[in-house]
This record gives sequence, C-alpha cells and structure tokens, in this order.
Amino acid sequence: MVLSFRGTAHPPEGVADADVANLSAAEISVTDVGKRGGIPLLFEHNDRDKIGRCEASWIGQNGELRVSGVITDPRVEKDIRNGRNHGLSLGTDVIQDTKGNALYKEQKELSVCGQPRRSGCYIDTIDGKKIRHSRRFSSGDNFSKEYVERLKVENAAKAEENAKLRASLASHDAKQRNVISKMQPEINEFLGYVKQDNMDYADEMKTILDWGTTCHESASLDTTHSLARTLSCASMSMKRTREEASVQAERASSLSATLKELEELKTSDSVKAARISELEQLCDARQYAAEKLQDELARAGILKDKFDFSKLSSREMINTASAPENVDTCVTHNTNLTATTSNASRRVDDELMSFITKKASNSIGTHRIGQSGTGHSHLGSTTGNMDAQLAHAIRIA
Repeated sequence: MVLSFRGTAHPPEGVADADVANLSAAEISVTDVGKRGGIPLLFEHNDRDKIGRCEASWIGQNGELRVSGVITDPRVEKDIRNGRNHGLSLGTDVIQDTKGNALYKEQKELSVCGQPRRSGCYIDTIDGKKIRHSRRFSSGDNFSKEYVERLKVENAAKAEENAKLRASLASHDAKQRNVISKMQPEINEFLGYVKQDNMDYADEMKTILDWGTTCHESASLDTTHSLARTLSCASMSMKRTREEASVQAERASSLSATLKELEELKTSDSVKAARISELEQLCDARQYAAEKLQDELARAGILKDKFDFSKLSSREMINTASAPENVDTCVTHNTNLTATTSNASRRVDDELMSFITKKASNSIGTHRIGQSGTGHSHLGSTTGNMDAQLAHAIRIA
C-alpha cells in the first residue's frame, strides 16, 4: 500500500546548529526537491534502500522547508504508521573552498529516519491526516505585539530577498535559454548530419532530434545547457574536419596537376637534350669534314692560311654573313681565297692545255689531239679556234 506524507525537511534559517550544509533562507526559497521527477527518497541515507519519491517542496509559514512525498516500501510504511520512524533528514552535497566556505550546494536525496539531527524535521501528515501537533500554553496572548511586529518586518525582508532571488534566477534562466537558442542551428545541423549518415537508426534517434528543436524551452536548463554545448562543439569539430578535408582535396588536385606538368617538362627537356646531342654530333662531323677539306686544299696549294673551325672567330672570318665590324676582314680573306683558287685553276688548265696542244715528237700532225681528216669539229662546231674551244670545255668541266 502506498503512503503519502507531508513534513518539514529543513527548519527556518538560524534554528539548526551551525553546519556548512545548513540552508539559508534564500537557499530554502529556491530549493525544489520535486524537479526532474523528484529527488530520491531513501531510508537512513542508504543509496541502496530507495523507499519512494519526493513530489514537491515549498516554504512554510515560519520559513521552514516543507515537503511532500510517497512511500512505496511496505516495511517503512508500517514503521511510519506505527510511529517508529517519523524523522526527515535532507541529504545535501556541498562544495567548499580551502577556507571552508560553501561554494555550491545541491539537494541529492531526502531520507526517512528515526531521529533527525535538525530540530523540528518530522513527518506531520499521513494520507492527509495530521499526526503531529505543537501547542504552547500561556496566560494572555500567545505572542506579544512587539514580537508580532518584529516577525512582520522579518517576513517582509525575507519576502523582498526572496523576490530578488527569484528575479535573479529568472534572469539567469533567460540568459541560459538565449545561449541555448543561439546554439540550436549548430545542434540541429550536427544532428542532421548524424541522421543522414545513420538512416537505419533514425527512428531510435527521434527523441534527441525532437529535443534539438525545443531544447531552449526545457525546464532543466543546467543539464540542457551542458548537452547543448557538447553537441555545438561536436558540430564545430565536424565542420573543421570537413573544411580541412576539402582543403586537402584541393591541394591534392593542385599537386597532381603540378606533377603532371613537371613530367611533361622533363619529357620535353629530354627530347631537347637528345636533339642538342644530335646537333652537336652533326657539328662535329661538319667541322671534321671542313678540316679535312682544308687539309686537301692546303696540300693542293689552293689554301695558304689554315683556320681552326672549332673557334668562333675563325668561322666568322670565312663567313660573309658575320658581324658588321668584321666585314672588311672577311671580304679580304674571301678575295684572297678566291684569287688563290682562280690562279690554281688557271695553272691546272694551262698545264693540261699545254699537254694536249703540245706536238708529239713522232706525231704527224701539229698536236697530240688533232682534228680528224673528215673535218668534224671537236666540240660540235666547224668554226672557231680549236685551242680556245678545248680550253673552254676543260674549264667548264
């Protein structure tokens, strides 16, 4: 059988003994034990002995923290009904600095116990029935007028402080919602990529995909902000990875084009080098032929000056198309070479003519080669000087 209860989980500020885990009035005002389905309800702070759940909390008339919950454990339910265990103890996690000052407090669980350490923390209502009462008897009024006025002033101050805390909390929540809203495009983009790459699991991811569109409206802003920031960072990491991959692809394409062009240039250089080698061999052959010709001309007495054809100056001196400043020198050499060649040719012609025209000692006629008795011409002509015709024919040949 389920047991519903109400009671006091924490006394008003200043009532309990001094302890870093005790709550101030401001902290009591913002405590909510029913958030996210309620903090666990345990027995004597034993994490393995969960006996129910907390449903709600609020501030009592005197500033205490009031709570309501449900007991589902039959053993504890029986102990509560017979009055054995009526105490309530609030389990608070505290983060402190090195000086012992509390930096952060969080209510982790509420326990049912036999005797609470904080005074006044008991279950006082079971299934809607009051089981614990506190009565004071005195003559005259229960409270003096001064006491009542003082309580009113304190309550007004606490109400004002409470309003400021709520306003601050609302402002903080609004800022968190704004930050989460700015992260939503990146979150949804990332979730879209994940869904696109894993379409087989799209139905299983529907809850988180829907959450991405409404996360700024979540009631649990602390958890939502942490998850939203994680997904946003994951989205940025994915973008950087994709951009780097794109840059690498462009670099690879550029490198391929460069290597291809380099190979083409190497091939072209190789062809040109082979052609240069062929031309060098041809030049060497022609130079060798020119040198041989020069030696033959020198032996025949046609050429007196020798030229070194391996030197540019020598080639320019026998080249009529050389630079303008060498024109006179080249012309002089060419003229000498021509004159020498002409004289040599005449000398050869004259010796041959003398041999042909010289009368033999035993010859009947006047020449070694004479005209036949038929009167035919030596060169197809019946007129003219025969010696002149022979000389002309020899020179042409």
